[in-house]
Amino acid sequence: MLVEYAKEQDIKVKDRMMLIIKIERDQMPIYASAKSLEKSSSWGYKWYARYINVGFHNLSDMPRSGRPCKTAEKS
Repeated sequence: MLVEYAKEQDIKVKDRMMLIIKIERDQMPIYASAKSLEKSSSWGYKWYARYINVGFHNLSDMPRSGRPCKTAEKS
């Protein structure tokens, strides 16, 4: 886990990885881990659930569907 954390470039993903490291390795509760990263406990529970479902390597943002932005070129 620590090797992957050191290699990661995206700061948001690093925060999520550190959350998992504190929970799994340091045995901290989810809410305490999130608070130590200055995040809400709901943020911690959300990302821990994602970790359980998809694993440590998939903590990046997933693509979202929705309306295209107004600045997109029209064909």
